[in-house]
Amino acid sequence: MDPLPALSPFTFGSMSLGSYEGRFEADIRLARRAMEAGVWFHTSPTYHRGFSFLVLRMAFDADRARVPKLIVKIRDARPWLLRFEVEDALRRLGVEQIAVAQLVQQHPGAIVEDFLSGGPLRAECEALKAEGKVGAFCLYCDRARSEATLRAVDAELFPGYLFYFNPVQSDVSVPLRGAFEEGRAPVLALRTLGGAFFQSDPEAGARLCEAGGCADPVELSLRYAWSFPWVRTTIGGTASETHLDRYLEVAAHPRPLDPTTLARVRALVAQG
Repeated sequence: MDPLPALSPFTFGSMSLGSYEGRFEADIRLARRAMEAGVWFHTSPTYHRGFSFLVLRMAFDADRARVPKLIVKIRDARPWLLRFEVEDALRRLGVEQIAVAQLVQQHPGAIVEDFLSGGPLRAECEALKAEGKVGAFCLYCDRARSEATLRAVDAELFPGYLFYFNPVQSDVSVPLRGAFEEGRAPVLALRTLGGAFFQSDPEAGARLCEAGGCADPVELSLRYAWSFPWVRTTIGGTASETHLDRYLEVAAHPRPLDPTTLARVRALVAQG
């Protein structure tokens, strides 16, 4: 198994880009701002019917020297679609390599079973890596996929795993979370900011920030993720330049919460 490449502590998620044609120019500027900061990007051909890719390609073409390392979600990891999706993403984004391809199991256990048996999907992944089109393949997991993912961790099938993890979400089973806590595999944490929670219950969000000694939910969420050594990056998106600048400001000096503060935040989340 190849090691996971060194990631930026914060990864810019592009899901908010391309949502509305009237915002394309602003979205391109936003992408270029993240490019200038040198952070990794996360994207998918599915975001906003492909318009996120359009925005990214225009931003990349405007500043080829700063094209970021990419994590690309492959929406259907069946063997006959895998190569097409990878090569199509390379063509549309105008890049030579996807640094990390995020495999999504359409049926819980399907990818893991294929990799354990040396099946056609694993063979195609190995071929794409040998050709330099993908640097590494990592696996998306959630509660429904946790049992299969734990088998993947046991067999050391993938260099990293992705799931929703932030102060208000930990979307995997207790046994799988335990495996990550033991340092048996690194994680790329999705959805830095549990935005819906902070928006729907601002008082609870304020209590969390106060408990964490943080100025705002962005600082709390970033520092929370960095408090877990097994989290290699936290992936967060926004369509707001002000919001992005705050992400980048905090990410410029990454530091975890101290253990006592982290325990207080986790206790408040558990009470909620």
